[in-house]
Amino acid sequence: IREMHKKSMFADQALNNMVRLSGKTQSYLTRATNRYYQKTPGQIINDIRIDYCKKQLETTNFSVTDIAFEAGFSSPGIFINNFKKLTSFTPGNYRRQLVNTNH
Repeated sequence: IREMHKKSMFADQALNNMVRLSGKTQSYLTRATNRYYQKTPGQIINDIRIDYCKKQLETTNFSVTDIAFEAGFSSPGIFINNFKKLTSFTPGNYRRQLVNTNH
């Protein structure tokens, strides 16, 4: 899991990278992540991507679209939905809240 935090691992072909890193089959990896993390590999990858995006929103002026694609999301809409599901904010609202709390 630690290796998956490298952008080169979670941005493109993340699930394939995770399977390759584990040295196991995808079905074995799914069983193992469910057992140890109570999450699927896809959920773990999504969490890692969202954490990366939160940092980008906090520390850069990059657009939401650029951040979404850079993190490996196939569309800004999918990114926004996933972000809101995990944080209860849209990316834009998350960034605005940070600006308001820092002033």
